[in-house]
Amino acid sequence: MDKEYPSIYKSNRLGHIFQAVTSTILLLLSSWLLLISVGFDGIPQNLVFLILGIVALASLVVLLLSILRLYKPIPKLQYHAHGFDCTIGTSTLIQIKWEEVENLAFVSAKNEEVIAIILRRPASIIRRYRGWASLVMKARLKNYGTPIIFSAKDLNISLDEMKLGFVHYWNKHRHEI
Repeated sequence: MDKEYPSIYKSNRLGHIFQAVTSTILLLLSSWLLLISVGFDGIPQNLVFLILGIVALASLVVLLLSILRLYKPIPKLQYHAHGFDCTIGTSTLIQIKWEEVENLAFVSAKNEEVIAIILRRPASIIRRYRGWASLVMKARLKNYGTPIIFSAKDLNISLDEMKLGFVHYWNKHRHEI
């Protein structure tokens, strides 16, 4: 009898909670400093207000995204017939087709093990995205040799369950071709 593996893995809620708390603290601190009209010697008052305003606005955006992800999380990993979807950061959804997966590697990094998904043409995947997602994928390509990695901690599952689940869906696809 085949074991049934979930096809959707939700992200770790603790990360979103930490992000929401941190952004709330930054928002409150920057707003308070704006309200008391803090000034620094040698720095023009307008520049201080501009920087604090940018920090407050960025914190508000991150807070709203964090709250949104707590109420309506994007799946961190989702398998389907044509491939899998995964997220980079809190909101960038990346879609990888099974045909693009060449191999798997299990890597120990920073006191945890991750699955590195070795792609046939990683540069073509990275080129599809801009901004933060592109920077993260380029750093992962440099450090791990691939832009796509999965951590069991991020998915709230054991490493063995993550390995077996990915291999199960990957093999299932390869046998259908």
